[in-house]
Amino acid sequence: RKALPEPDRSAGAEREYEEPRNFVEKQILSILETVLGTERMGISCHFFERGGNSLKAMQAVHSINKAFGINMRISTFFQNPTVKSLAGFVFNGDAETAVMMEYAEEEI
Repeated sequence: RKALPEPDRSAGAEREYEEPRNFVEKQILSILETVLGTERMGISCHFFERGGNSLKAMQAVHSINKAFGINMRISTFFQNPTVKSLAGFVFNGDAETAVMMEYAEEEI
């Protein structure tokens, strides 16, 4: 069988790098960079465009839940694949608010 090609970890790198703005974003960013084995992933980078898959998403969810003492579902992670939107969920405990925050920030 042919092996799958290595993911393009630079995908999404063309987006302007955004530094984490607070402790929650720093923690989530650190977790996602560790899970993906990458560095300098900005808070608006899309987890799945950077080489993430469902197994890595499960690892990330476990680590985020442990770090913040929350019980985020994997479906929430799929709906919020950026550090920025995941931080919104952690702050508000509400996936809909997190998605709305991300959308509002993009509109500004």
